Amino acid sequence: MLSVKSESLAKPLLCSGLIVVVGALFRLIEWPAWAAEELWIAGEPLLPSADVYAWLAGAAGDGRMAGWPMARLIEWFSILSGQSYSLVAFWLPCLLAGIPGAMVAWLCWQRGFALSGLAGGVFATGALGYLARTRLGYGDTDLFALAATTAFSVVWALAMEALVRCRAQERGLGMHESGWLAGGFATAWAGLVVYPSGYPVLLAIALAGIAWVLMANRRRGVTEASVAGVGMLWALHFGWFGLMLAALLAWLMVWRPQYRTVAGLVLLGGVTIVVIVVFQADYLSGVVQRVSAYLGRGVPPAAISDWQLPRVDDSIQETVRPSWGEWVQRVGTHWVFLLGGLSGFVMALMRWPALVTFLPLLGLGLGSYWLGNRFAMYAAPALGLGLGLGLALLLTRMQVRSWIRAAAHVGLTILVTGVIGWHALEPEPAPMLVKDHAQALAQLAEFEHDRGRVWTWWDAGYSAQYFSRLPTLADGGNASRQRIFMLGQVFGANEPERAAAFMRFAGSERYRTMAEEDDWRKASYGARPLDSLTDQPSKKVQTFLDGLAKSDHRTVGPSADEFLVVSWRTLMQSQWIDYYGRWRLTDGEQGHGRIARIQPPVELDEASGMLHTADAVVPLASIDIVAAGEHFQREWRNPAGAHAVINNDRGEGILMDSDLHGMLAVQMLLGEPVRFSDQFELITDRFPEARIYRLRQ
Repeated sequence: MLSVKSESLAKPLLCSGLIVVVGALFRLIEWPAWAAEELWIAGEPLLPSADVYAWLAGAAGDGRMAGWPMARLIEWFSILSGQSYSLVAFWLPCLLAGIPGAMVAWLCWQRGFALSGLAGGVFATGALGYLARTRLGYGDTDLFALAATTAFSVVWALAMEALVRCRAQERGLGMHESGWLAGGFATAWAGLVVYPSGYPVLLAIALAGIAWVLMANRRRGVTEASVAGVGMLWALHFGWFGLMLAALLAWLMVWRPQYRTVAGLVLLGGVTIVVIVVFQADYLSGVVQRVSAYLGRGVPPAAISDWQLPRVDDSIQETVRPSWGEWVQRVGTHWVFLLGGLSGFVMALMRWPALVTFLPLLGLGLGSYWLGNRFAMYAAPALGLGLGLGLALLLTRMQVRSWIRAAAHVGLTILVTGVIGWHALEPEPAPMLVKDHAQALAQLAEFEHDRGRVWTWWDAGYSAQYFSRLPTLADGGNASRQRIFMLGQVFGANEPERAAAFMRFAGSERYRTMAEEDDWRKASYGARPLDSLTDQPSKKVQTFLDGLAKSDHRTVGPSADEFLVVSWRTLMQSQWIDYYGRWRLTDGEQGHGRIARIQPPVELDEASGMLHTADAVVPLASIDIVAAGEHFQREWRNPAGAHAVINNDRGEGILMDSDLHGMLAVQMLLGEPVRFSDQFELITDRFPEARIYRLRQ
């Protein structure tokens, strides 16, 4: 027989456990599709997320993110489980994705409606915006981002509720309130450790709760709000030492009530803010830059004379604004759940104002239409609470029998599970890199080199770091304006001499940085390709860059290896490469070439060079039909004709104009390597998926 205390915990523990299991099952639905041999390399899965490879390379000690919390977590999980880094990242979503749902279920139990946590928790762990970012293989920070912010929202809501209650009862802070405050500080600190870029979100949650304390107590809660605010600033800004001070402050308010004065706490808060502004100005500036960029009002982090440098943001799929239908599906899974969740959350918020801590998350989720798809997942916990608690409150007002209430909650849970499960059947495994591309990079890891660096298009930077064990010029978190400009100039060049000249110049910049740094890998990641020119005006620099290929800019003296990776993946992005390749430091954007996917069925009239597609009849200047070990190439005298490139292995093809077709990103993959041998040495050939060249010094 369970004790009373055990019985009270049985329901939330059972609900939470069930939700974690259901969350894992949502992600295991696609597991049978992973049986295909082409999705694995040397017993490890080819992961679908670019960012995951940042942590795998960091865990291995080779990537730019080495030493970061997520990389260490991957390393620790690998040690504990005995599995490789990639297998850990593959299975991690099944283990952790249910945490937000479990927290929602626990909060529902705290509100006195344990059964309502089932539907709410299942929704929070399976909402499509969250599910899309935590599928198999997505062992990324998104797992911790939603878990950390949801946990903090829950704990901070209960902490703020305790503060309001103690003021309403006209008594000072007690052990209960101080305990909840310390728990809130610890949860925020832990959230920042596992989710370093989550500072703005965690701060917004903290401020929402503190604002409610002030409003609820009508200025009588200044003391409690000040303790909460000062402690939160310490926990978020001064690491574990700040957390210790914050916890000490919370307990001090109990042990030494004479220190609980408004003037003293406000002064302490003011001093804290001054210290943060003075000594952490760079950190705050970076936060403001990131927030401004997401709001669409970003400014360059550092103005470089009168240079006009490009930004990578426009080419990032996550920042593309979705249609309203896509937005509804990402945020609410179905419009019925979206409307029901919003209505229910409003009801719950009116009943329990402490749920105001979930408003920042809900705002981010609803704002994903403007902010980008990745923010859609943040609405899941609030909408889950709305579905579960909203139904509970509605049934309570209707005064229906207990068995009817239980049946309604179970029915809603089944409905939510069925809809999410149906949608979970849709996605197919889509690795970041195909097997041949990954194998080419793995071969590079075995190639003898002198402090080599990889030039690959920025979105494949992390995966190149992992498989090649070498630094890259750019990656998903290090695609600065200088770097994306140089990548565009190299991949978008029409002559190998021009690309080689830019790579040699950037290589000389890197070598200069390596001479000042003991760790050559760290120096390679930190070296910016145009730093030696930043004190000169744009016109002079552009003239110099235009003249690089015309002069013999071979490296004089010692140098390090530079590798260029061209791939089918890069070819498919040729329009963006041309956009950055045409960019001028003096005038900015110069347009881009045209590209279109070929829609089957396709029929080629070889005599006339006419390609019959589902959409139109297209005159061709050339066609390349490629497959593993095969290459059919044909040209026609159609000056205005398009260039068709078809990959039979992938079952896809594109039409491009002459500008795109002439770029090295295309030609060094499709053309004979001997054409480029004066400047580049082919060292790995996995045609038609990838080729790797070494720059001749």
